[in-house]
Amino acid sequence: MFQNEEHLKKQYLAALEQKLALKQGLPHLYGNKFYRWQRKFWNSANKYNFITAANQIGKSSINIRKAIHWATEKSVWPKLWKKEPTQFWYFYPDANLSTAEFHEKWVKEYLPSGPYKDDEKYGWKPEFDNRKKIHALHFKSGVTIYFKTYEQKVSSLQAATVFAVFVDEEMPPDIFPEINMRMIANDGYWHMVFTATLGSEFWRQTMEMKGAPEERFKDALKLQVSMYDCLKYEDGTSSHWTVQRIEEIKASCSSEQEVLRRVYGRFIKDSGRTYPHFSRSINVTTDDSVPKDWYYVSGVDPGSGGSNNHPAAMVVLAVSPDHRKAKVIRVKRLNGIETTAYDTLQFYKELVATYPMRLQKYDWACKDFGILAEREGIAFLPAHKERTFGIGLVNSLFRHGVVEIVQSADSELLITELENLNMEVDKSHAKDDLCDALRYALVGPPWDFTDAPDSTKLVTVGQGRTRRTEKVPNDGVDLFIQDIEDCQYEWDNLGY
Repeated sequence: MFQNEEHLKKQYLAALEQKLALKQGLPHLYGNKFYRWQRKFWNSANKYNFITAANQIGKSSINIRKAIHWATEKSVWPKLWKKEPTQFWYFYPDANLSTAEFHEKWVKEYLPSGPYKDDEKYGWKPEFDNRKKIHALHFKSGVTIYFKTYEQKVSSLQAATVFAVFVDEEMPPDIFPEINMRMIANDGYWHMVFTATLGSEFWRQTMEMKGAPEERFKDALKLQVSMYDCLKYEDGTSSHWTVQRIEEIKASCSSEQEVLRRVYGRFIKDSGRTYPHFSRSINVTTDDSVPKDWYYVSGVDPGSGGSNNHPAAMVVLAVSPDHRKAKVIRVKRLNGIETTAYDTLQFYKELVATYPMRLQKYDWACKDFGILAEREGIAFLPAHKERTFGIGLVNSLFRHGVVEIVQSADSELLITELENLNMEVDKSHAKDDLCDALRYALVGPPWDFTDAPDSTKLVTVGQGRTRRTEKVPNDGVDLFIQDIEDCQYEWDNLGY
């Protein structure tokens, strides 16, 4: 009995030693546990793969690990390529970063080590240029990973074929076409992991326009990963991340946009945003209750229908009788549906069936919609269609917390538009259908900013003895004075 126990103990210790040897020797396979989202990326054989993710959660690590795995594991090659691969590219923003990452991450954390460094399957040897910058990583398998940078001239990326491309951080889109052509020649695979900091419209359309006509790489694997997706590993055990730690990081961010980008992994553009004063923390609520004395208004953009055009969109708001508070309670965007003006009207009637509507606005460019609504006794007013009209008003309504959006799966579409809509984008390509519907509805009631905090500010004007302090409208309030006057005039003519 004693001898049997000793034998089992030796077997157990031998198994532990073997597990430790594999963990230390093949860290790209056994060094760290996987998060669920990492496993999806690891297993994906999609031609295009993207991750936008929070900082420091393992997006670069899984990119490196997969590159090493594909370069050394010959058993997966027949499933991926028609011939054996010979060349991968790995992109970093610059040579200094690629060299630092190679030494600190590749060598210290993920490349095969110990007896595996010279193994016939996993063995590898680095190659540096005359500046001691990492140039290539040659594996005994026959695959070489060449380290490239965004600084290189596009011409230097020509005349080569590549079986897989791995990209770390947001790549300038102007060099993508040339790289893509080098990859397509060998039926290759694209992997890009990044925290969106450059704000490229090309990559925004890739990650934030899912299901929309403007979406790029519709068949790609696209993962948007937040720190909250890293609380547990795929086996259910807890990671080093905690809710408290994440909340502390959120508190340290300089703005809500920075929180969305660096904690939630969202693709957020600050520059040129149409609605920079929209804030999830201020303007999104889970409270869907509406006091009985509030009234209802709506905005409808009938759109042009279909998957390749602007879809119909509609928004319903509840407004307080003193015009100092409002809630967006219903949102509908008819994505990918071929709709006529009649179809859109039927969807609208269903959306507002339980609400006594007081004011209804629509995009008068769709004349049929207005005619059909009139025939059915539904009173619509033509909206102010100009693209810039009312933007100042809407921004101030958001900034002062006058308007809240009730959180739901449908309203998330509106929230995403508000966070990403950019005035620099041509109107014909802008994803603004719900934003327009909301703007039509908000440019209607005569909003009261009398008690709005920070509606005025003190500024110093003049110099020397003429220097004085004056109270002026604050942060955009002066941009919508005419908007408010137009709203009041329109409202008065409705007889309320």
